[in-house]
Formats: sequence, structure tokens, C-alpha cells
Amino acid sequence: MSIINSMLSALTTDKQRGALLRRIDAGKDAFLRRGVSPFDKLLVEPEVAESWIASKQAGVNPYVLENMDVTSSEELAERRHANRALLAIIGKTLEKHADVIEKMTSVVFFADADGMVLLLAEGGVTNAAFRQFGTRVGGVWSEEVTGTSAIALCVKHRTLIQLVGPEHFQVSMQDHLTTAAPIFADDGALLGVIATTTLHNKVGS
Repeated sequence: MSIINSMLSALTTDKQRGALLRRIDAGKDAFLRRGVSPFDKLLVEPEVAESWIASKQAGVNPYVLENMDVTSSEELAERRHANRALLAIIGKTLEKHADVIEKMTSVVFFADADGMVLLLAEGGVTNAAFRQFGTRVGGVWSEEVTGTSAIALCVKHRTLIQLVGPEHFQVSMQDHLTTAAPIFADDGALLGVIATTTLHNKVGS
């Protein structure tokens, strides 16, 4: 199972995709500003629409990102220590492919089962381009803190997630494409999420 916008993936041209993304953006704006249900004219997957509603009910501000300073250094250190074995494996893998990652306009990162980013590898972009919307070690991507995101939905539904531009709850992610995949222990417990966020300047254009 995966949660990827089936209408968007069925389109074949940038013009078609751009038109749909503008409709999604308008639909989300109508929901945020006027309370129009995203199910009235469903343009996203049901899980995304449900997450928009849950995010709004949780009081998440879609216009001001608030996950930048929610993690203390002590808590971050504790979580990194608790996940040290997995972080070591992921870190070695990222180091092995560092030359490829450096050429990407992306950030690759690992978040724990609560959506806290514990490890991050940046591509050939300025740090500010991504840190302005909270993709940094210690940032928290949960539905209650940042609203609908690929990481939050991956933790919630334990499956592959891809969100494009306005499908994210945060308006600051209008130009980003994010894909997140769950990592499980042998007993089926969710260990965390490996994700990539890519600057995608044509999203919604």
C-alpha cells in the first residue's frame, strides 16, 4: 500500500499537473479560510483530506512553521542515543552515497517514530533553503505540530507516502515534493521514517 495522489500520477504533462495542483491549492485555501470541506470536491487522497481536517482541529498554523524550536538539546541527545544502532547503519549508507546526494537538490533525512528528525544529509543547496521550513536535526514533523506532511502520514499509516506542493498543510512547502518510507523492526514495530524533500520550483506553476 502507498498513499500517492492517484489523479496527479495519472496526468502526463506538466501543464495538466500544474492545473491540478492549483486546484488543490485553491481547495485547501477554501478549507482553511472558509471551512469548505476538502471532501466536497476531493482532489487529494482521502487520508490527506482527513489529515488537513485533523491538523486544523489541532490548531496548527499553516502560515507560520512552529517546529523549529520544540526540541531541547537534552531530548534530542536522548533520542539519538536510543536510536544509535539504526542511525549508524543509515549514516554509513548516506556516507556511501554522499557524492550522489551532493548533486541533488534535496535533503535526505531520518525521523524517529514520533516524527523527530535525528539525521540529515543535504544536497547541493543552501542550508537556508530547507531550514526555513524546519527540515533540520531536531525538527518535529508530526500532525499535531506541523500538520499534514509525508513524515506525519507515514508515521500514522505506516506506509509509503508522497506529497506534492499544496498537499502539505504548511503553505511554506508549496514548492516541495516529499517522499517518506517507513522502517520496521523484525517484530513489526515502527522504528522511524526515511524521507527525501526536493525543491520543486514548478509545483503549482
